[in-house]
Amino acid sequence: MKIKHFTSAFFLLLVTYIFNSAFNPSNPPVASTGAPNESTCARSGCHIGTANFTGSVSISGVPATVVAGQTYAVTLTGTSNAIRAGFQLTCLDSTNVKCGNLVAGAGNNTTNSNGRQYVRQSSPKNYTNGSVSWSFNWTAPATLASPSIKFFYTCLAGNGNDDESGDRTLVGSFRTEFSTTATAEIEFKELANIYPNPVVHTLSLDLLKGENAKYSIYNLLGEEVLNGSVDSQHNRIDCLKLNAGNYVLRLSTQLKNSSTHIIKL
Repeated sequence: MKIKHFTSAFFLLLVTYIFNSAFNPSNPPVASTGAPNESTCARSGCHIGTANFTGSVSISGVPATVVAGQTYAVTLTGTSNAIRAGFQLTCLDSTNVKCGNLVAGAGNNTTNSNGRQYVRQSSPKNYTNGSVSWSFNWTAPATLASPSIKFFYTCLAGNGNDDESGDRTLVGSFRTEFSTTATAEIEFKELANIYPNPVVHTLSLDLLKGENAKYSIYNLLGEEVLNGSVDSQHNRIDCLKLNAGNYVLRLSTQLKNSSTHIIKL
């Protein structure tokens, strides 16, 4: 009788452990970042709940232009009124394959799949005062054919009920540019002054060397959303139609190309 009770209790503990592990994974399935040809955690068998949680996810530590071979300390932060969180991130070049190298920090790990590298939680975390974060390192590649680099990432806004129901997936992305020198931001400041930044309606550009320039504005998915030309007489860009968020402004003159971040309010 005691053996039977012990066996039943052990089986119950085992089922509970497997159930909890399934919905609070230490190593969540990859290809869940929302990157091209990927889904997110909001899918059947994962976290397809219809929760009313709100929130956002973002990364910090990556400048508007990254330098070849340089390592950056990256922090992914989720903000939400949810209870439990997990995350996943990948970095891709213009051909949508692995770009640079991710090195795990505390509470996360890395893995490779189908030509891409991922960093993800080692175990779930609870939101504290509406915020949760993980930190890790990313090293820019030594060379790159195209200057465009894109980070894609998701963060779970979960209710902590150890089930896939009642959760929400927060999705984000970030675009930066690649440079072989450490002077990219300095070069932009030598090329033009921009103001105001953040911008609400009109962005002004003072070309410091009086040159004509072509401009392109990209969203963080690498999509061009505005373009045109500026000179000393026509130096304003109407940003009213842009959605609120972060963008990359790229200026091209006869002598050089340079980029910087702008924020649309």
